Formats: sequence, structure tokens, C-alpha cells
Amino acid sequence: MRSQMQYKAGQKTKSRVVIEKLALVFVGTVVIWCAIYGIIRYIERDFEEERAFILQNPVRSMGVVIGETSYKGKGFTIEYIVNDRKLTFKPSVTNEFFDNTFIGDSVPIVYSKIDPEKVILQYSLDHPRRR
Repeated sequence: MRSQMQYKAGQKTKSRVVIEKLALVFVGTVVIWCAIYGIIRYIERDFEEERAFILQNPVRSMGVVIGETSYKGKGFTIEYIVNDRKLTFKPSVTNEFFDNTFIGDSVPIVYSKIDPEKVILQYSLDHPRRR
């Protein structure tokens, strides 16, 4: 009698199991990358819509840097005044802007005349991020 492995109906070989696992890993990776790409595109589109809204009725002003953060990205807390009302916003900034700006500095901003809480740094308009 020879020593042969006999497979029952419906039983999978080891190579088939490995191939199925690799296929699942590949599909999972593709799904994750698609989700990440979708999130990035959503954020970019949201930023572009807000920017367009601000530029419909822009008001140029100055804001004062009152705080900074470098945890999970670099950014500032900027305070500005509209109609005797103090408002703040927290933009993310490039490394170049972060390294050259300090607490207490005045920075040019642009906000919407319709909705003053929609604001963007003039720097972001002049130096769009590379894609």
C-alpha cells in the first residue's frame, strides 16, 4: 500500500488556503487604500469649497498668534476681531510657516464678510500646498 494523502470532497489543499489568504490580504489592502484616498479627497474638496465661499466676499484683516501646537502636525491658534467680537481659529500650517512665525506675531488673514467664522490664512492662499 502506498502512502498517499487522499482528500475528501470539499477539502482544500494547503496551497489553496495560502492563495485564499493572500487574496484576502490583497483585497483588504486595496479597500483600506481606497478608503484613505476617499477621506483625503473629501477633506480637500471641503477645503476648496470653504476657500471659494470665503473668496466670494473676502475681508482682509490681521490676526494674532496666541498659541501653537506641534503634536500630530503643526498649527497655530490665531485670534482676530470682527465687529468688537474676538474669534479664534486653528489652522494647520506648513513647516516653513511654522518655523518663521511665533506667538505674538500678527499674520494676515482673509475671512468671509457673510460668515466671519470662515477664515483662512493669507499665506495659504499665496502658497497652496503641493499635491
